[in-house]
Amino acid sequence: MDPKPIETRYKGYRFRSRLEARWAVFFDSLGMEWEFEKQGYDLPSGRYLPDFWLPTFGRGTWFEVKGVEPTEEEQRLASELATATDRLVYMAVGEIPNPHIAIDVDRKSYWKPISLFAAGESPRGWHAWSSCSTGKHIGIAYLGIASQVRCGCERDSSNHATRMDDRPLVDALRAARSARFEHGEHGDAR
Repeated sequence: MDPKPIETRYKGYRFRSRLEARWAVFFDSLGMEWEFEKQGYDLPSGRYLPDFWLPTFGRGTWFEVKGVEPTEEEQRLASELATATDRLVYMAVGEIPNPHIAIDVDRKSYWKPISLFAAGESPRGWHAWSSCSTGKHIGIAYLGIASQVRCGCERDSSNHATRMDDRPLVDALRAARSARFEHGEHGDAR
């Protein structure tokens, strides 16, 4: 028998896991609007209730939290949701990235990717939180490349990765990883 995650309360929501609640802390730390389980959908492959709706992120974005790799069925449902709503669906896989640990790809440092599956976006592949080249806006970019963040501001054309010391992202990742929910605590980082 697989153990079940303990439901967690944060900001008036009842999350199915601490990992979901920690992502809510992350969004709050960035000042990003979010809604939890806003709407369920009846899709061709079945019913689907996405975890987060981020109304002001891009044109509105779905953000799904997965403790383990998404199954083919979960990926198919996310792809169908992206098509049906004409919005991106990101699946964050595993724990929230440690802001002090980078992975090396072709001698460039990136944070651990947040997603192995991004429905509705090309190219499909791993994505990471990043800030745009000007450092003014935070987004999700293919391979974490700053010039890939779509924010509408003036960007340079270089293909460089985000600085690993980007304060808003580091602070938000740290707050999410530090949030405590044991024994009646409500997610405040201590």
